[in-house]
Amino acid sequence: MMSEFQHIIDLYPWLETFKDLLAPKCHDCGVKIGEKHLNGCDTARCSVCGGQHMICGCEEGEADLWLGLMYLVEHKMCLDNGYWCRDAIYLDGEEFIVTSPEMHRLGLRMQFSKVPGFQMKFHIPCTQDDVGAHADLNRAAMQSQKGNKPSWMEDSLDEIEDSQ
Repeated sequence: MMSEFQHIIDLYPWLETFKDLLAPKCHDCGVKIGEKHLNGCDTARCSVCGGQHMICGCEEGEADLWLGLMYLVEHKMCLDNGYWCRDAIYLDGEEFIVTSPEMHRLGLRMQFSKVPGFQMKFHIPCTQDDVGAHADLNRAAMQSQKGNKPSWMEDSLDEIEDSQ
């Protein structure tokens, strides 16, 4: 059976790595994969500068298409450059790798409650195969430059629009 994301994965095979993160609709404006973000959407990127469309100020810029994943460019950079990290909880000196959203929320609650002997660390560098590894989007964002839209993105956007 073909997944609802197969078309987008066929266009961008590297998305297979992040298939568990793909969403059929944008969390903010609700458009479906392959549809242009609505004006004011906080996820939309500018077609001219690559910045956040709602605040970039480019007069000619248009919102990009929802392709199933927030921070698409940064995820690709993480994959290409090996930018992976993990988060960990430390309780009385013992390390527990964060492996689920529930564990992450619990750790944050403990951090804010100032539980004695508790510490939480974020963005600990690791490899893609390590337990709890996720794309280090902060590192990728620091490395990216405004106005640098990758060629892989340019090449396939017309293809997606044509298939609608």
